[in-house]
Amino acid sequence: MDGLAQKVCASDADVFIIGGDATSGGSYVMLARLLEKFSGFRGQKLFVAGNHDLWNPHDTGVEKYFELQNFVEQYDFHSLDKNPFVKDGVGFVGSIGWYDYSFKMRSGEIPEQFIMDARTFTRWEDVDDKAYATKMAEATSDKWDFAWNDVNYARIPSDKDFLEQRLNALQRQLEEVSPKVDQIVAMTHHLPFENIVPRDQGNTAFTLGNAYQGSARIGALLQQYGKVGYAFCGHSHVSGQWRNGTITCYNISRESPVLFSLEM
Repeated sequence: MDGLAQKVCASDADVFIIGGDATSGGSYVMLARLLEKFSGFRGQKLFVAGNHDLWNPHDTGVEKYFELQNFVEQYDFHSLDKNPFVKDGVGFVGSIGWYDYSFKMRSGEIPEQFIMDARTFTRWEDVDDKAYATKMAEATSDKWDFAWNDVNYARIPSDKDFLEQRLNALQRQLEEVSPKVDQIVAMTHHLPFENIVPRDQGNTAFTLGNAYQGSARIGALLQQYGKVGYAFCGHSHVSGQWRNGTITCYNISRESPVLFSLEM
């Protein structure tokens, strides 16, 4: 990270965005140390929270989410979860996003049956949203256990309600900046399009995790606004570039940051 920070601070870029999961376990001390590494950057610094940033065994993730928005501002980062940002005819909007299980595996035989919500599943089409909401499973063979750790450390009361609130906030940002800009760049931590979701149908635990990668509703919202030309995400940590309609989408990671320029 020190090497990346040095490159960022030495660059003449106009904008630098951290797209979430800045900490592995939600530590404010760790986050502060990270943000301070970019104090020498001369452009505008933007921040979007990730699910790992919400982790806290003592508070709910919802409370932590709003605390983070104020915390990063102490280190000269503009919280995109809180407000959009406009520079030279380009609008930047952002949100942690969240998931609603719309990226789950929809059909097919499960390679290794498992128990979830006190039920044993053998086909993917039988795993309903009530089961996914538990975020925990165990193989009937006792070879593995699965826990999406948001259930232990973020403790969002309702994934779908939290996503709905984040979509409403993101839409307000889009409505605000659209009349003022020529282009819009969106940064959502969770994945907005299904073709970005990494799949490995032979790995049952990995496939369970697909349900928590993001939501098709995020991408659908972005596609309603013709000025959105670029969308960034990072939750899966699998880097790549995809095209969805008129939107170029980048999945970024700490190991594969993205540098690009807008053609106005």
